[in-house]
Amino acid sequence: RQQKIPDSSLHTAGTLTVGLRTQSVTAPMIAASEGGTLQGIDVEVASAIADQLGVDVKFVSVNGPVDGLQAGCDIVMDVRSGEDSSSTLISGYAESTTALFHKGSETDVTADSLSGKSVGVQSGSLSERAMGQVLTGMSVQGFSNLNEAFEALENGSIDYVACDAYAGAYLAANKDISMVGVVDVPTTVGISVATSNKTLATQIQQALSSIQSNGVEGVIRNKWVGTLPHLSTTNKISGLVEVSTQSTNTDS
Repeated sequence: RQQKIPDSSLHTAGTLTVGLRTQSVTAPMIAASEGGTLQGIDVEVASAIADQLGVDVKFVSVNGPVDGLQAGCDIVMDVRSGEDSSSTLISGYAESTTALFHKGSETDVTADSLSGKSVGVQSGSLSERAMGQVLTGMSVQGFSNLNEAFEALENGSIDYVACDAYAGAYLAANKDISMVGVVDVPTTVGISVATSNKTLATQIQQALSSIQSNGVEGVIRNKWVGTLPHLSTTNKISGLVEVSTQSTNTDS
């Protein structure tokens, strides 16, 4: 293979050192096999990028983009838009947002159609908080974990599950469960590169674009989240009103 990135742009010659945020190992972004080997979308996308650049790949556990780049990583995966202003964010191979999942296929879901329905959430999760920030008229039921929530959805105890879109798509794979829309505006998930390393940033962006256009990224996504599309504001459930907005309108 032909190496496309100069060794001067890498911390270790011939190797792309990748920071993974393993403090919260959650499929499908990062998952641990029975033998403890890390896998998931972050691992496979980074490996595909390294292949595209013609270099080996090495994974390092980090807490986030700042400590990862300072500790000798060339790139850090799973970085949200606006999370770190000191580095360059290469967008984007995933999105972060709360989505609603329903048993069977359902279309044209609106805020009005959700009123009076029940929704399961993982207690204490960001998705539980997201559901509390919009007016839906739904009854919210807490579960200790998402597996229990999806079991309740399958047996008909609840009408919907609200959770991270990618985690939900992973758990819904091979089941008669589908995403009906997202609750909040999706945040881009990308790859962090040191701002000073412009050559590497350019090469990472080109490599990511290449695996997106040649179908490699699509194969990776299909493996972990099935047919879940890249998410944007077009996937947002229509008619949802934020609690703060409603309060402001009432006060005025």
